[in-house]
Amino acid sequence: MSEQKQIELKNVLKKMIRSYAAEHGEMIFKVVKVKDQYLFSAANTKLLQAINLNEKDVVGSSIYNGRLPAEDMKYAYDIAFNGQEIFYYFFPPLASDIFLVVYCEPIFLNGSVVEIKGHCASLKNESDGIIGELLHYYKPFKLINPLPKEDKGEIKDN
Repeated sequence: MSEQKQIELKNVLKKMIRSYAAEHGEMIFKVVKVKDQYLFSAANTKLLQAINLNEKDVVGSSIYNGRLPAEDMKYAYDIAFNGQEIFYYFFPPLASDIFLVVYCEPIFLNGSVVEIKGHCASLKNESDGIIGELLHYYKPFKLINPLPKEDKGEIKDN
């Protein structure tokens, strides 16, 4: 995929997630890195309800908690902790009626990434719907696009 198409896809996905948050409420989580482990440090109620988990199941737990696609997430978070924005989608194991499109942004402090903030949009996974049908041909977790590090552009609304 060309760099221009990656930038366009990134802007479309950010806009979709922001529109979803404005209409349905924000779904967010945070991840920190402790040694070589990624831990969830926060997840809001709306997100937890969507994926049928509660705060004690997620907050403070490793991505290797048995409830999420850990190896795929580790790869994605490795990219984010190197300073790149990432996008992925996945089918939450305990909420098969939806899939989440996720945008993760690295949060910097003194030039180093200190945490990742994830923004999500929940889409209905209807077997007769075109999106759900197409996504069933792919893995339950898919990194959509690791994007060039130097691209820090913001969405410009027309």
